[in-house]
Amino acid sequence: MTDPLHNQAKEVLDGYVRRIQNLNAEIAASQEDRKSVYAEAKANGYDPKILKKVIADLERDKKDVADEQAIYHLYLRTLGWDLLA
Repeated sequence: MTDPLHNQAKEVLDGYVRRIQNLNAEIAASQEDRKSVYAEAKANGYDPKILKKVIADLERDKKDVADEQAIYHLYLRTLGWDLLA
């Protein structure tokens, strides 16, 4: 097909595909950068698993985090695991 509508649709589609491919490449690079930062933190004595949890909690609503922690500690105390004692 060589009609103008087909050519225009192909150009638009090609544009979307190229943009998405570029974004995927940027995401992959960012993921590698993040992995390097976690490795650096670990080399300096920080626990990456806990660091990830801290970052996830910082991105949430404070009240939701506090409520979840309160319930978590309640469950542990109920089971005889009072971590704060």
